[in-house]
Amino acid sequence: TRCGVTDGSLAIFAQAVSCFQNAITVMLLSYFPVKWLLFLAFTLGSCLSSWFDPVFAKLITAGIEDELGLVLGVFQSVNAFTAMFAPLLFAATFALGPLWPFALIFAFNALA
Repeated sequence: TRCGVTDGSLAIFAQAVSCFQNAITVMLLSYFPVKWLLFLAFTLGSCLSSWFDPVFAKLITAGIEDELGLVLGVFQSVNAFTAMFAPLLFAATFALGPLWPFALIFAFNALA
């Protein structure tokens, strides 16, 4: 707990901001295809959701000092594994329409 805010609250806030950012991005691209609005939405969303990675690492490693390397290695492996399939997935969704990849990102963030 720092400044009266728990780590779980910070993680939930960062995930909510990321989900909201992607919803705004889809709406901006749908109704106002202006690049500066898109860059502004990404910049503000990235600044507010950048807390997630350190907080998430702290939450998953709390109390497991013996297996710390294993846990962090598993999460890095899952990240690398998904990085192999993400371009194929998003290329397939882009074939459906130019806004579909952003809608898919929003759906994944909403599920998380």
